[in-house]
Amino acid sequence: MPDCIIGHFVTVSFDNQSGKTFSKDYAMPNLSLQTTFSIIADEGASLPKVVVGAGSASDLSTQVVPDSPTAWKRNKDVFVMHREARGDYEANTSRPRIFVANSTDKDIKGFKVAYYFTADPARNPKVKVDYPEIPVVLENLGGDQWRFVLDASDSVLMAKSVFPSLDGWQIRLYYNDWADFDHLDDWSADYNIGLPQINKKIVVYDVNGHILWGQEPQMFKSIDDGVIASPKGVLSWSDSAPWETNAFKPSVTIKNTGTIALKDYHAKLWFRVPEGKSLYVPTDDWYTPVSKPSLNNVGENVWELDMYFDTYMLYPNETVVEGNIGLHLTDWSDFDKLVCGIALLDSEENVVFGKVPSVNECKTYDLPSLLDVQYVWKI
Repeated sequence: MPDCIIGHFVTVSFDNQSGKTFSKDYAMPNLSLQTTFSIIADEGASLPKVVVGAGSASDLSTQVVPDSPTAWKRNKDVFVMHREARGDYEANTSRPRIFVANSTDKDIKGFKVAYYFTADPARNPKVKVDYPEIPVVLENLGGDQWRFVLDASDSVLMAKSVFPSLDGWQIRLYYNDWADFDHLDDWSADYNIGLPQINKKIVVYDVNGHILWGQEPQMFKSIDDGVIASPKGVLSWSDSAPWETNAFKPSVTIKNTGTIALKDYHAKLWFRVPEGKSLYVPTDDWYTPVSKPSLNNVGENVWELDMYFDTYMLYPNETVVEGNIGLHLTDWSDFDKLVCGIALLDSEENVVFGKVPSVNECKTYDLPSLLDVQYVWKI
């Protein structure tokens, strides 16, 4: 409020949003005995309301204390400042910088900070706090909705201070495979780059889970709620050496046509060997960098080649080619390399594509010989 001083000066003091008190003397040589004072913002700036004081300049006891706008203080006892520090060259990373401010006269013992964002769950988003260290938990809220929570339960946010510092926590968000990371549709991103600004969409909780600052996003609800997404894909195969009549070198191509990643999946094909002949089962590994192949006799002269992708994750719309496995009969004699079935199976042995044939179906299978160089069998 303005404090009127008898004479030709007025001293004005006020508290700003940070809690700091500002004071300034104004020269007023033509000051009258009855004066009304107003404090207004500079052009383009904003104030919660105009602060007005009235009274007699010659009698301090007649001055009326202004109606002080305190609502903003109640809402900003604790608040968050944020900026996005991602560089122009970093298409695959988001770098939120966050710090928490306490404008009150009391210490706050223990708190948590939640940053809400969107990410493709198939790509395994990661969060890393580079500096200063703090426990962080990554949580999936359903579908592509995520949040990470900085746990400062063991820290103290001192009165009239910021935490951890004016530079904030240095945080990185990225995908496990370093694909492009779009942060512009994140709830907490607030499209802010450059200088730190107040961010109402980063939420601060006390140790009991009560919100001290910020607004949580509305509960995420997907059109797929209640529906368990299932993997989808297509499988094809070809013989890498069709001109070799006594050697079979199958290669498979798998494409993920669904919306979730394929994990721990199998590409299988079934073939038969001539009556009275035996298949050579190698004791050493084939060169198959992203799968583990195995051979199994499923009955009589029908064999199964199982290419197990136990570590290689196939993301939506991506393709993997694997194979050129060398198969031959024990005596290296010719055989027609007739494939009687192919199938792509998920981690629980459910068929995603193709069909698992029975032994009898394979024995009676009579499509043209696959020695034809132009022939590649597909479902």
